[in-house]
Amino acid sequence: MPAFTRQFGTPVPPTVSKSGYLLSARNVSIITATPTAGAFVGAIVTSMLGDRFGRKKTIWIGCLIAFAAMSIQTAATNVAIITVGRTLAGVSNFMFINMAISFSVELAPPSLRGAIVSLSTVSLTFAACIASAVNLGTQTIDSNLAWRIPVGIQLVGPVLIGSAILFVKESPTFFLIKSEDENARKSLAYVRHGWTDPEIDQELQNLRLQHALRATEVQVSWRDIFKGTDLRRTVLATFFSVALQVSGLAYAGQYARIFFTQIGNATPLLMVFALCLLEGGIVGQFLIEILGRRKQAIIFTTLIACIDLIVGCLGFAPATNKSASTTIAGFSLLFGFCITAGMNPLSYTSLGEFPTARLRNKTGAFALLSANLSILAVSYVLPYIVNPDAADLGAKVFLVFAGFMFLAAIYCYFCFPEIRGRTAAELDELFENKVPASKFKSYLCATAMENTPAEGINESAKDVVVHEVEHRS
Repeated sequence: MPAFTRQFGTPVPPTVSKSGYLLSARNVSIITATPTAGAFVGAIVTSMLGDRFGRKKTIWIGCLIAFAAMSIQTAATNVAIITVGRTLAGVSNFMFINMAISFSVELAPPSLRGAIVSLSTVSLTFAACIASAVNLGTQTIDSNLAWRIPVGIQLVGPVLIGSAILFVKESPTFFLIKSEDENARKSLAYVRHGWTDPEIDQELQNLRLQHALRATEVQVSWRDIFKGTDLRRTVLATFFSVALQVSGLAYAGQYARIFFTQIGNATPLLMVFALCLLEGGIVGQFLIEILGRRKQAIIFTTLIACIDLIVGCLGFAPATNKSASTTIAGFSLLFGFCITAGMNPLSYTSLGEFPTARLRNKTGAFALLSANLSILAVSYVLPYIVNPDAADLGAKVFLVFAGFMFLAAIYCYFCFPEIRGRTAAELDELFENKVPASKFKSYLCATAMENTPAEGINESAKDVVVHEVEHRS
């Protein structure tokens, strides 16, 4: 936006910029990258508050921080002030994402867990469409209202979230961790409205089978996420959060306007890009349960690697080549669709499904912190290797992203397991028994729901299942 560039940019000759102002690579890096610093605070706050006070109260605190962050950004007059606001926004966003994933995983039935957690992708991309529409409507305003209105509208977000959370029950898993079993059953009965009492009791008993569940019996620390089988779970939970940042998403997302401006017709392409993200998110909500986690991981990392390779090669074409520019734009839209249909759902489900109940907040915080560190590194470097006043790689940078994605596809083939439909207790059993990724799908678990009557786990059924597993292996 010209008004935003005029407020936060520096004066330059008309030969450099028609508006007479330019956002330098340094300021672009500061504004886009330094909010990641809020992730460090968010990681600590989320793990402490989420474990001690629960998911619901932590989200309320996040709403207060978010409201303050948006207020500061709306009133900002220089780069320093807007950076402070964006840093606080980073704290609140960290808290929202981590707690929303924990909530979704712990409240959803195993058969619908992937689809419900993937709603995060749909809601975020829907918000991106609204943001694009608002920006489109205000960009022609020749005053600071052009950017203050879009930023100020974000104040509605924490108000809506804070109001909606009033109607949500605390997670039954959190109550079990605190040994408040009666409250856990009430919470489970509330979210399983229409289920019979035996079905609710059966699921509650299965939740009790989770490894090291009770806070009064076993204490956990940050170091535990790097110990034993939990290290494998931490790597898997973190993988797609980091892989997303080296897929080309940072360039297609944060620098989409710059990129589309270079090939022409930026505004309509940005709107179409946002719609592609939304469509991908909706499709991904179904694919995660149809394809399963492992198959989806292998397919989409390979597909995105191919798209990156094609776009990177087209980057060598002259800027005057309209056919190449149009093709790049088309593949960029396809890239956005594939990200939200394939990798985004996997990043959110992995954050919630792979960690144990006791380590979920800490593992989720570590994974999101790792993602934010990746964003920090990529966001800081990109302007210097992409912008015309720096290395000017342009679309050729996608060749680098293609290399990362091919490596990701190889990792998924050998290491990423299928966990669709598994209960939390089953996942604990699978990892404790060190089952190879390729055998997760066929492994018979003693802690499966059908082996868990309402009064507790059936020991004879457990013996039979273990015998059958040993016989098959």
